[in-house]
Amino acid sequence: LFFLMSVEKKVVLGAAPEKAWDVVKDWMAMSTWVPNTTVKKKKKKDGKEHREMNYEGHKMQERLDSVDDAGMTLTYSSVGDKCPFPMKAYHATITVTAVGRSRCRITWSSTCEPKPGNEHNVQEYWGTLYENAFLRVRPMIEG
Repeated sequence: LFFLMSVEKKVVLGAAPEKAWDVVKDWMAMSTWVPNTTVKKKKKKDGKEHREMNYEGHKMQERLDSVDDAGMTLTYSSVGDKCPFPMKAYHATITVTAVGRSRCRITWSSTCEPKPGNEHNVQEYWGTLYENAFLRVRPMIEG
């Protein structure tokens, strides 16, 4: 028996969706707008890009699952069973959509299986990380 937990955060920005997509689709450069993170590129495996994402000193192996330029959506997942957080099976999606002519919405959602008793901590961690990333990426996009 497992519990699948989800987190979703959204932000509306005063910029064309294409401008936002140019920033967020660069998966290997996410540490430029996600606070307290660093990225180390890994070798491609199974034809997909892999990275080691260091979240505040906690290293997690991740795989870029897909990038859809037309739909302005990217998905990525944790790989392996060595996760520094009390969870497994992390899967995230970032989507950019138009809101009128010169505004856009970025939606960052994820699911994972938290270890029993850690549901609130895991949900709070990712939710706060996404919100802080939006604060940091806003001036990069609205500039």
